[in-house]
Amino acid sequence: MPTLDEIAAVRARQRDLGVPEALEWIAEVQPELLAVAHAAGMKPKPVPLMVLGEGRWRTPDPPEGITVRLLTPGDRALAATGAVQHIGFAHPGTAVGEAGPAERDASAVGQSAVELDFLSERIRNGVTQLVVAEDEGGVLAGGSHQPVGGVTAIVGVATLPSARRRGLAALVTARLVQDARERGAELV
Repeated sequence: MPTLDEIAAVRARQRDLGVPEALEWIAEVQPELLAVAHAAGMKPKPVPLMVLGEGRWRTPDPPEGITVRLLTPGDRALAATGAVQHIGFAHPGTAVGEAGPAERDASAVGQSAVELDFLSERIRNGVTQLVVAEDEGGVLAGGSHQPVGGVTAIVGVATLPSARRRGLAALVTARLVQDARERGAELV
């Protein structure tokens, strides 16, 4: 289990890199980390864990004009995907909203090269896999999964508010599950 000093070092490194200062873990797997996070001055936000066990799975076909694909290291869509996630979580809920491609493109310009290189390296090393749903105008939804052994966590699934209520997050999630299963994940 990480110590107080190790958590402080990770947070300091996140600040140095200019990436969001955050830690995520599965409380059911490591419940004692909650006390360490509190001692480090963090304010953890518990969220429910949804689990997909064994069974049949089929990724649905996307609607006409939508492509769902895995991103590769250095992919041009990495910055836009991060922007979609940032905007999507900044506008909570599932209702269609105003923020759209213009806001995505403006936010993507602000993505740091260090953060994009870090993400590309994680993809290259197989510890993060990103999926996007896009049309000819660019990324509309995105998310990732982070495999560790036979388990993977699907995280950061978000849709541009202007593109909501079209099933894009479900398509992204389904493709993430498919990729996780193809990589041998037993628990998603």
